[in-house]
Amino acid sequence: MMYKLAMSRVSDLLASFGKVIAPIERAEQVNFGAWSPEETLRLDVLKTVNSAKDAFFPQSEDIVHFKMEGKNIAIGMPEKPDEPFVLFGVRACDARSFDVLDRVFLSDPVDSYYEARRNCGTVVSLGCLEPLRETCFCSVFG
Repeated sequence: MMYKLAMSRVSDLLASFGKVIAPIERAEQVNFGAWSPEETLRLDVLKTVNSAKDAFFPQSEDIVHFKMEGKNIAIGMPEKPDEPFVLFGVRACDARSFDVLDRVFLSDPVDSYYEARRNCGTVVSLGCLEPLRETCFCSVFG
């Protein structure tokens, strides 16, 4: 499904979503991060420092908890991510790459943490009218 929105209304749209991860500028670098109205949204930047895929692959996460009680070890499972979020401003070629990641991480054996994040996340892509650079390969991914 495709919708068009005037650039002057983008901040209003983002404010209505709740948690938003978008390309923002901090310390003269543009990267995907938690957006707020105080942040500088940069939809004009072709390449961010890190990929939008980082929203689904945190730097670290707990996958099991251990608790020692005397000589006994109690093992617990942390809760999986369940906070809805919008990943906004993803280039179309990056958005298409999620199909490849889904085939890997959602096939047996399913990565349940990746699956939980994919179920919570809504990806809103940013389409290019034409390849922006000669190094762009968006046409390769259809």
